[in-house]
Amino acid sequence: MSLTTTDLQQIRVLVREEMDSIISSRIDPRFDTLEGHLEALENDIKEIYEMISGLQKLTRQVAHFEKYDLEQKILTSYKELLSLAKEAGVTLPRT
Repeated sequence: MSLTTTDLQQIRVLVREEMDSIISSRIDPRFDTLEGHLEALENDIKEIYEMISGLQKLTRQVAHFEKYDLEQKILTSYKELLSLAKEAGVTLPRT
């Protein structure tokens, strides 16, 4: 018995359909899981980058503050303290 061209085409179609079925049932869910993990990693990296940027900004502010003389440091600190007290709703005693 020999196979005709039509028989071969039908076999190819069946094999393709089965391969598509296997891929969609076994492999695609794994990609969905990997995609979720990848998105979580990207979010973590963004958060770490933002934290590092904040630390670098704070370091620059501290370095800039250290250049002040003692009187400027006290006045700057006092302004910051007044601002924090106002934000917290705390009334500071004045002398």
